[in-house]
This record gives sequence, C-alpha cells and structure tokens, in this order.
Amino acid sequence: MLCDAEETPNSYNQKVQSFLRQIKASQKEILLEFSGREKGEKAFCVFNHGILTRIGFVNEPDENFDFIAVLELVPESQRRIIY
Repeated sequence: MLCDAEETPNSYNQKVQSFLRQIKASQKEILLEFSGREKGEKAFCVFNHGILTRIGFVNEPDENFDFIAVLELVPESQRRIIY
C-alpha cells in the first residue's frame, strides 16, 4: 500500500486498518512480499494466526527457493504472554 497525493490520509489509514484486521482474523499463515533494501532483494514477513512469526530479506529469490526456511524467527512470537 502506498499513500499518494490522490488519496486522503484518512482514506489510506482506513485501508491499512482494514488490512490489519484481516491479518489478525486470519487462521492461516500469510506471506507478504515487499521490495528489499537493495536492487534484486526481496523482503518477506510471515504472519501465523495474526502474529508476525518470521521476517527477513532474500537476494534474488526464484520460485523454487524455500525462502521461508531461511527467514529469521521473531523471538517475541515464539511464546505467548498470558496476563
């Protein structure tokens, strides 16, 4: 999602909030792909049941590469804190 001059900040924020609600409500693993920090690099985030569980960068991945296996685990998501 990108906010541009043709869209109001309020409209953009509503779209982002809707997207976040969908991730939180998901009962599946969700993989998000973004542009990386450098040319040829991709950034990936993995959400499982609405919790960010893996994140990382991969240089020039192809469709046969198991990039999820090389993404770092997010330590905070490995245990749940119960109050």
